[in-house]
Amino acid sequence: GWVTAPPKGEGGKNLQSMYSALVERGLPHHVAAGIVGNLAQESGGNLSVASKDGSFGAAQWHGERLHGGGGYTGLYPFAKQRGTSPADLNTQVD
Repeated sequence: GWVTAPPKGEGGKNLQSMYSALVERGLPHHVAAGIVGNLAQESGGNLSVASKDGSFGAAQWHGERLHGGGGYTGLYPFAKQRGTSPADLNTQVD
């Protein structure tokens, strides 16, 4: 469970869902909580937030981690490969 209350609204629901999804994928609770804590700081759980510097999503992917290259698949190519939106919660978790 949550040690403190997650943000309210859609972002908070997304963070709770991401926590559950990470645990379901086999991560220990404390690791999932650490990841979700970081995502709360990065985006407040907003899956489609885009920043002025071109970062996108809950983890604020940027550059090669967003577009691919340099050994990274990239969120955009990964979503395209799956046939999902890059703003899809499970796509971002995976």
